Amino acid sequence: MSVSKPGRDAVVLDYHRQSKHHLSHYADGPGTLDWDAQPNPFRHFEGAQRVNLALGADGLSTTYQQLSTPDTIVVRPLTLENIGLFFELSFAISAWKQFGTARWSLRCNPSSGNLHPTEVYLLAQQNIAGLAAGVYHYCSDEHALEQRCRFASDDIATQAIGQFHLALSSIAWREAWKYGVRAFRYCQLDVGHALAAMRYAAACLGWRVTLDVAITDREISQLLGIERKQDFIHAERETPELLCTISAQNIEAMPINVEALKTSVSSGEWSGLANRIDPKPMYQWPVIDVITQATEKTASDCIVSDIKKPTPLSPHPGTELQLSLLLQRRRSAQAYDGQTAMSRTDFLHLLEALAPSRDHAPLDTWPTAVQINLVFFIHRVEGLSPGLYALVRTEIDKADIQTKFNEKFTWDRVSGCPEAIPFYHLVSANAQTAAKRLACQQDIAGQSAFSVAMLANFPENLNMQPWLYRRLYWEAGMLGQVMYIEAEASGLRGTGIGCFFDDALHELLGLQNERTQCLYQFTVGSPVQDGRILQLPPYEHLSDRTPQS
Repeated sequence: MSVSKPGRDAVVLDYHRQSKHHLSHYADGPGTLDWDAQPNPFRHFEGAQRVNLALGADGLSTTYQQLSTPDTIVVRPLTLENIGLFFELSFAISAWKQFGTARWSLRCNPSSGNLHPTEVYLLAQQNIAGLAAGVYHYCSDEHALEQRCRFASDDIATQAIGQFHLALSSIAWREAWKYGVRAFRYCQLDVGHALAAMRYAAACLGWRVTLDVAITDREISQLLGIERKQDFIHAERETPELLCTISAQNIEAMPINVEALKTSVSSGEWSGLANRIDPKPMYQWPVIDVITQATEKTASDCIVSDIKKPTPLSPHPGTELQLSLLLQRRRSAQAYDGQTAMSRTDFLHLLEALAPSRDHAPLDTWPTAVQINLVFFIHRVEGLSPGLYALVRTEIDKADIQTKFNEKFTWDRVSGCPEAIPFYHLVSANAQTAAKRLACQQDIAGQSAFSVAMLANFPENLNMQPWLYRRLYWEAGMLGQVMYIEAEASGLRGTGIGCFFDDALHELLGLQNERTQCLYQFTVGSPVQDGRILQLPPYEHLSDRTPQS
């Protein structure tokens, strides 16, 4: 189905409405699930040369506190070994879990339903020791790079530029298999989580991540080779998402030369055929193709980065926490104890980490004005009465935001919060039952220390550039990743909630129209562990790549 550009904003709004859950019914999804026929979570390109990557990121000494003082982090050289450590902390498997005969993997970058629609590619414009210039696909199950394209020697940069590029794409079917029409939302949330995950990993190595805002989806497809139909004959296609530049923290990243890269790609030697992840799909969701086309980023959508004012982050009390271990132990909680409170100190640090302006990982990667405000359902936080609170992250005046919400909300500034944290008390109440009910009756929303609703400034941002619909979810996903890591640093655990009753939540908050929409929910609390589930090391079969003590 072809969508004309003037009508793309209407298509986006129609999809958003169509993919909402309601108290009376859920958004369209599959009628049945065959768990034995779950899509393959790993993509491979058969016939592509494989480059094994090093393991051993737990040996990196960067501490969690150093996120607030990035100039104190040792800058690691751009080598194949360090690239391996970067992937180990961002997209690699972090553990295997087993219950009976069922066995599944967890990764450093979280995913809705642990389905992982996000694929990762590396583009090297110059030779790195052990890695020829070209385009590579990352295989998380083998912790290796598959060389999709080898650049001709004449196209290789003659001067080492000290950086490489990373790009993300999505295979929507991995989410649609389970979630139906809502899958596109979850793919975009996963992109945001992945962007923040790579930024945290880069910080461990003294590297930075710069999101390219001046590249089109078509150009990303060309650079990654995902538009090459002959390489996806029987396989599910991938859709382009974003491209970043990874460089040392102490040097300025050079703008990507898209035309030079396209020349290298077109004259390079390609290899590898994509594997099929689901040989017998039971359902079709054409609306996902429609919304994908409607939100394509074209040349007219490329924008210039806004100038952001940095806000320093105070040191976290857990000063000795090793950042790499923190990233590897991140998990999604399945249940909370319903008793443990989060300390006020840890909660204030979490709020500060979510504040709109950051000059360090991971939110320093976000290149434009923020569009997400947060409403907290506080259940168990020391020094705060249970009820609803709001963190105003956007630059819109608070008075304007107030007009959108229930007129009975007080909007009292919470005492004791630093001036840089615009945190407001809205109403005192026991919100546990409401939080659970709105989160599709999931206990974790009410048994947590708090749950969060992420609210986006919606239609105004889509009228001119419908592709921004995707970026709203990216921002929400990044905030979710921040809360994951903050929870782990506080000895707690987080989990994202993609299933919620959209308009019922809007009604509770008093939102009268579509100007503000909830895109994501999140919870933090003290986890209850299921002792029946075994946790196994991620790469026992790759012991030869692990440094020996």
